[in-house]
Amino acid sequence: MASRPAQIDVGSSRWRALRQRIINRDGGRCVICGSSERLEVDHIVERADLAALGQADAANDINNLQCLCHACHLAKTTAMRRARANVTQSDRSMDRVA
Repeated sequence: MASRPAQIDVGSSRWRALRQRIINRDGGRCVICGSSERLEVDHIVERADLAALGQADAANDINNLQCLCHACHLAKTTAMRRARANVTQSDRSMDRVA
């Protein structure tokens, strides 16, 4: 399998194979806390962010995927969304100053 596959539909056999490859690569454990329960594969850089940069094909690159447990995945996603909201809010504040 190429390290940079085209967009893959979650639930497809290609995604399931890639997901298993990432879980195996990461030793069947969350790369943050080491748990082996409720494992998920996370896009390190979110797909939407890569698409905005014109790099949507990099979303499923094996170097952009990591194994996280459900709790760590949820925490990471929540933190990223909060950070994105803060940046957006900061940008709006800067527009008012300018």
